[in-house]
Amino acid sequence: MHMTVYVVSSMSGVSYDAAQGTILGLAVGILICIIPAILPAGPAKDSHQH
Repeated sequence: MHMTVYVVSSMSGVSYDAAQGTILGLAVGILICIIPAILPAGPAKDSHQH
């Protein structure tokens, strides 16, 4: 995540901020943990595949 923040800030001409990379890294990590818990594990029992 820090590399992504560094590259994007470098390309846009903004100074690199390590705190921003840390915050974004934590946010992405939390989303990676939450999204699988929200999504269903498999196809629904009533779904008919044609």
